[in-house]
Amino acid sequence: MKTEFIEYLDNLKYYDKAHHSRLLHASKIAVAEASQGCLEKLNDLFFDFPFYYDIPVDHESKIICVVPQSKKERWIQKYANLIAQGDFELTYDNGHPHITAGVATADKVSMLNADILITACVDLLDETSNLKKEVSEFFGLQTLLAKYQHDASAMKKIICHIVYSYWMEIVTVNLGMIAIKSDCNVVQLECLTGFSKRLLLDKKEFTPFFMVSIAEYEEKYSTLDFSVYLRDLPADRISGVMHISTNRIDDSEDINN
Repeated sequence: MKTEFIEYLDNLKYYDKAHHSRLLHASKIAVAEASQGCLEKLNDLFFDFPFYYDIPVDHESKIICVVPQSKKERWIQKYANLIAQGDFELTYDNGHPHITAGVATADKVSMLNADILITACVDLLDETSNLKKEVSEFFGLQTLLAKYQHDASAMKKIICHIVYSYWMEIVTVNLGMIAIKSDCNVVQLECLTGFSKRLLLDKKEFTPFFMVSIAEYEEKYSTLDFSVYLRDLPADRISGVMHISTNRIDDSEDINN
């Protein structure tokens, strides 16, 4: 199934050329460094990639978004609502930031991030939970994948780092930029970012929340039927409320990155 993301990739070279950007060059560097054994460099695979962009088509501007319009608007609105609620609290313990939020807010953050992660899986992975051919060919990942094809643990790390990069670089960073343009509360935005990152990464290791989100995709959404529905509907609308562990999400080593 060709998702909006594949069309996004298909047209990205035109955007890259028109804006004289170095997106694709930076991605090649990330892949090269990963091929040398630094798999965590794949966290930067989508560094600076836009959430949506426009290209000229028949003398008119066409908007290309990584997800359908309905999902784009839903994520932007949910993100803005979380910032506007303003109940994130930032304190310091021996100079280390400590972020807390109410239970209801924490649940909403968890659900939004789970929806983004599972959408990333639908866009990046095939029905066998391996990287789609279009994705590996676009980024020139064939050599890297061949190198680790018999190392299940390394292959899992490759996929997790790429899914994380989608979540962070394409979606989360851009949602933050959109919020800033709307004159949001920057402190609450930074707290939301730190709170969300703590859900996914803990001392450079993927958290149970992150891994369970990936498992939710493999178990429930990797079939074509579910993938089609997920183009427009959030995960919890399809299978009921997702129960994902959110333990250890109230701290952040760095709320600004």
